[in-house]
Amino acid sequence: YSENPEEFVAASLAPSDVCDVEVLDEGAKSCRATVPDGQLSLAIGNKGQNVRLAAKLTGWKIDIKPESGFYEG
Repeated sequence: YSENPEEFVAASLAPSDVCDVEVLDEGAKSCRATVPDGQLSLAIGNKGQNVRLAAKLTGWKIDIKPESGFYEG
């Protein structure tokens, strides 16, 4: 656990590496996590399970994008 939302969200997405977490809207608890291209599927998980559990744990809406920026959601 961390009081810092960026650190908390990054830790919740373990074991995938997180390059950066950007808070988009602190009031709405919305953020974007950037992960290496090869770990995108690990961070998202099977049918989105990993990111869904991380969002439930942290209370933040987490948008995941690859480091290359190829996917723009």
